[in-house]
Amino acid sequence: GGGSAAPPPPHAANPHHTSIHHNGWVGPNPRGFAGTDSRFHSRFESQYVRAAIRQGDLAGRVTEPPRTLVPLRDSLHAYVRASHGRLERLYELDLEEPFGPDTRGAAHREFAVERLAAGARMLRDVWWTAWVASD
Repeated sequence: GGGSAAPPPPHAANPHHTSIHHNGWVGPNPRGFAGTDSRFHSRFESQYVRAAIRQGDLAGRVTEPPRTLVPLRDSLHAYVRASHGRLERLYELDLEEPFGPDTRGAAHREFAVERLAAGARMLRDVWWTAWVASD
């Protein structure tokens, strides 16, 4: 897409950030995911997102009204669990075509945009919740 480059996903939107498997799969690895690849995190979050995703790619992905997150702690835990639930898909995509600046897979693109949108919605909702609670 056109436009300016998208920023890196908010921290927990990247499934890497929810797991010990943040720089390659640690421990038993029966599915053959990228092993202790200390570059995988950067290949996805920095190299791929910077090269392939533009801010405009999120248009239409964050359109619903903000939500008030009550209770906030439970909502944040649910968000992190949901992101963690996407970890194996991230590794599956890397098996199909390793993430990097030249990755072209449509599923890779959709995954990154979905994670960025999830992070944008959570950031918006946390901000909204703080504003509503400040009254």
